[in-house]
Amino acid sequence: MEAITKKSILKKAGIFAVLFALILTLSMPIASFAASAPTIPDGVTDGSITIHKLDRQTSTPVPGTGTEITPPSGAVPLNGVEFSYIKVVPDGDANVEGAVLFTSGGVDYYKDSDDVTGSGTTANLGATYGDGAIYWGGLPLGLYLIHETPLNGFTQVNNFIVSIPTTVHGASGADDTLEFDVHVYPKNSDISVDKDAADPDDNDPTDGTDTTDSLPVAVGDDVDWFITSSIPSGYEFVAGKTAYAITDTPSTGLMINAVEVRLNPTDHGANNGTLLVLGTDYTLTPALPLGDGDAVTVAFTDARLALLQAGDTIQIKVTTEVLDSAAVGATENEAGLAYTNSDGEDFTSGTGDDTPEVFMGGLSFIKVDADTGAGLPGATFKLVEKSSSNFDADFTANGYFEVGGAVTEATSGSDGYFEFKNLPYGLIGEDAATATAKEYWLVETDAPGGYRLIGAATAVPVDGNSYNASLTLAAGANQADPSQIFENFKGFEFPLTGGMGTLLFVVCGIVLIGVAGIVIVSARRKNGKAAQ
Repeated sequence: MEAITKKSILKKAGIFAVLFALILTLSMPIASFAASAPTIPDGVTDGSITIHKLDRQTSTPVPGTGTEITPPSGAVPLNGVEFSYIKVVPDGDANVEGAVLFTSGGVDYYKDSDDVTGSGTTANLGATYGDGAIYWGGLPLGLYLIHETPLNGFTQVNNFIVSIPTTVHGASGADDTLEFDVHVYPKNSDISVDKDAADPDDNDPTDGTDTTDSLPVAVGDDVDWFITSSIPSGYEFVAGKTAYAITDTPSTGLMINAVEVRLNPTDHGANNGTLLVLGTDYTLTPALPLGDGDAVTVAFTDARLALLQAGDTIQIKVTTEVLDSAAVGATENEAGLAYTNSDGEDFTSGTGDDTPEVFMGGLSFIKVDADTGAGLPGATFKLVEKSSSNFDADFTANGYFEVGGAVTEATSGSDGYFEFKNLPYGLIGEDAATATAKEYWLVETDAPGGYRLIGAATAVPVDGNSYNASLTLAAGANQADPSQIFENFKGFEFPLTGGMGTLLFVVCGIVLIGVAGIVIVSARRKNGKAAQ
């Protein structure tokens, strides 16, 4: 083993100047080196490395200098990330051991036979080092190859080199100095997948579609969903190991009928970039067409994986049809990413709390006998979209409201309960539970036998709280309030089959018939008297 002397240290220090190119090659330059390094003080034979692990998030990367710095705004410390180190030497050094670890600038680098290795996990090291840190002290002077163990959900930082000491360049012409207690800040970004629904009012998606995470819809609507993900830093393709797949998982009530995949569009939702080819660049499992709520996985082929680069953006447009099986309230459409790196290590990510949704509302009522208060079966109701304060005008303009091409109709059951589902309400971007209410006219079109038809339309609002499948007349949390109870009285029934405006004509007709009868009877009496 070579003895550590001032002469041998100075000899090794001359190697540091060539390592700038090495660090660039390894993609993560942490330490920097001067062409002529300052002199190492007498008696200094060791130093330390402190790793500060950060989730970059929205922060702008700040170049490391080897000294302790203030992390950029928006970066979050990450605890629980494991790093390991191994001291390395260049070809020709007396301590060369084993196989070549890496090559830079035409020089091969090997493990140091002194076997200076170690590992650690980022943690909260208190006020001295802060959160997300590892401290390794008492390290002999030299070069260290640092490796990060992947953390699920985050990009893996490539192997990088740290030198003890590291040259710190003086500012504004000041002399360079040597830093023996080296601080490094390898930064991570989330391995993530993002998903939004397209705003149907945006008619020009070529320059980026307006998107939302919450969209009111009606049965039969087509909804475009945009799933985006970035190829992580440190990406490398190795056949048989590297894999990248994104799965779209709609809820019941959404049926996927088209999938389109693009590489590097100019903006979220933009229909440009490179349109990838099914079968050549990716596969679909299962193949289209799909059924209600069926998921589909887009998996990239080896041919395309070999061409991808870190930072590339993958965009998948999934078109779904809203079916009448969609639930009242929010219907979510999740997406998930499965990524296997070149070492065969698996990572997953999903939309989680950011899962986008479409939503529709509903109405719940109870029909009762006005005299007894008991539930009354057999009453039929329809809806008319409310556009004004005049029902007749709205009925003439809109007719009965349709869901999926059929008129909405509800008939009260044995307990008097009846309901309407799949009713649009709210505005784009609003949360389903608190979205703006939309009003409809409720019209009774057929009364139970022996009961009078309700003679006027009632305005009813649809919002996130207007539907309750457990509505009841009994006291308790689900007890119907007066606005949800409709009474029918026994007696003469007007045969109303159209809008409320026809009621006037029916009544007028009955009156005219009565007047005509009186006239006829009077005329007959006069004729009888004249004949006598």
